[in-house]
Amino acid sequence: MLSIKQIEDLVLDTPDDKIKLIINYLKDKTPSKLSPIIIQDECRLSSSQTDILEKICKQTDDGNLLSITISAISKMREQSGDEISRLVMSGDFLHKNASQTHDRIYQMIGRAKHKITIIGYWVFKMSEFFERLESLPKNIEITFILNDENLQSHSTQIVKNWNKNSRPQIYKLNRKLFSKKKLNKLHSKVIIIDDTEILITSANLTIRAMESNIETGVWTKDKKIISACIQIFKEFIEKRVFVPLEEKKY
Repeated sequence: MLSIKQIEDLVLDTPDDKIKLIINYLKDKTPSKLSPIIIQDECRLSSSQTDILEKICKQTDDGNLLSITISAISKMREQSGDEISRLVMSGDFLHKNASQTHDRIYQMIGRAKHKITIIGYWVFKMSEFFERLESLPKNIEITFILNDENLQSHSTQIVKNWNKNSRPQIYKLNRKLFSKKKLNKLHSKVIIIDDTEILITSANLTIRAMESNIETGVWTKDKKIISACIQIFKEFIEKRVFVPLEEKKY
């Protein structure tokens, strides 16, 4: 008998595009006989997602039934939208009340309709992250607010997949305005989507932070927190704590 609770946990912890891969992959197959390694490879799953899907697959020989069930629970989850906050971590774990950092980030990007603001200290070798951003509709406004150290490397990575007419706005820490004693660096790591959801995390935008480190953060739709963060960084920009990066420096 299928465990609805386990399927709910899988849906909650897995980005929509990967859920669709799982649904399509299971059709006309015998789940109980599938290799976990092949499932992980075909559906591009993390080890924790693979573990829970393997447990689910062992419960049935009917791939079509399992595919339909996962699809139905996924749609119900989308319609309910009842989650207000969630623990988000990087590391080899599986917990019903926590999501993997990279999965939550990609879920957020997939929901964007108008605006994405990315605030960070370090950006390095995040090809899938940039591919997902670049593939979004061009009407979505994308803004990066970054520390000034290693900015040339960061900005080059950010813009190399965009054409000139659709490049994101990049702000940098205005080092000239401060002495190093007064303001050392921007160390925040924040992603805001459409002014409706926010991830505040210890994780840099690096492969190591997503896949190797133990990182901790919180995702929330709390309007007060989102509004406060947006307003504070808006004031920083108005005070020229952060200034636009000149295009010639990309």
